[in-house]
Amino acid sequence: MSDPNGSPKTKRLRYPRFAEIARPDVRFAVQAALTSQRQPIYLVNPETNEYIDGAINAPSIYLTFIPPPPKNQVPQRAFGFVPGPALAPKKTKRETLKIDATLYFSYPNNDFFTGYDEKSGVTVIVIQTWHDAEVEKWKRIAQKVANQLAIVRKTEVIPRVYFYISSYTLPKDPEASHQFIIKPESCEGCSDAISHHFLDSQDDMYFEDE
Repeated sequence: MSDPNGSPKTKRLRYPRFAEIARPDVRFAVQAALTSQRQPIYLVNPETNEYIDGAINAPSIYLTFIPPPPKNQVPQRAFGFVPGPALAPKKTKRETLKIDATLYFSYPNNDFFTGYDEKSGVTVIVIQTWHDAEVEKWKRIAQKVANQLAIVRKTEVIPRVYFYISSYTLPKDPEASHQFIIKPESCEGCSDAISHHFLDSQDDMYFEDE
């Protein structure tokens, strides 16, 4: 077939889809719901031990009730009228982190199924407290989050998330800490490590149970 000008009509080639958006909406919604509780919960990235400003798409996230330390500010004299070298904010010593629980979107072993359940349409998530005594408290928090995210249609409630609540430790010592303590240590060329054994890296953190 040709057009009125006499040139043959070209057939446009249709390409299949090579890109699709896979946005983790449920993960982001769960994090937003946790941080908006009456007693605010703060999120910490386990990879960096830094507080999360917003939400991240990660398999696990630390949860803590301790707010982050205030951000450093550039000293006032850096904004004077006399030009001079720029003054960087002073670096403060990294604060001790006290982790109350870990949120698992993807649990590391087969103890629990986590992720999207195609049969029910529910996303299964695990909250693992550090101390077993905190399980009931986190169960109540998880129920509130699940209620917030549920879809209500007339008299029907359709859940979007389901939580398993577990614990990491049940110590014999009644005075044992209910939190996982991450302490800073001044050490050149140290990395995150369990106990006091260091690995070669640039990080300066170590873990200690208290």
